[in-house]
Amino acid sequence: MSEQVNSEDNKHSEVQAVQTEQTAETQKSEEERLAEKLKSRLKPQTKGDATRTDYDIRYEHDKTVKKKFKLRIVYNKKGCVSSGHCILSDPFDFELNGEFKAILKGGKEQEGPVKGIFIKEIETDEPHLVINAAKTCTPKVIAIIDMETGKRIAP
Repeated sequence: MSEQVNSEDNKHSEVQAVQTEQTAETQKSEEERLAEKLKSRLKPQTKGDATRTDYDIRYEHDKTVKKKFKLRIVYNKKGCVSSGHCILSDPFDFELNGEFKAILKGGKEQEGPVKGIFIKEIETDEPHLVINAAKTCTPKVIAIIDMETGKRIAP
């Protein structure tokens, strides 16, 4: 009689083991199904927005690659209205003077009949700072020129 009880216990434990395996497989397949559902909802990661034409995707740099951009900053101090957006966007290249006008740090004044035009050539791996400074400038007196192509990239 004890042998019958042992065999029944063995059968019962085998049935429980099979049920546990089936439950684990069901949970695993449900987790996989949910993971696939989440993946399908996510938008694919793209570098820049190729549909927009108001900016150049090349200047949205990949942070894993440190590419150096050669840029020229052209700043017209006479047109400055002291809003301070350039300093907030790029504190490395701009600062305020005593009149609360922006100063292009390290910029050289252009020679010629027009005074107040400052030029600075930089080499940076973070072009977005100075580009944002030019784009957020209220009177648009900051221009950024790509030295490699010669094209104006901002504003």
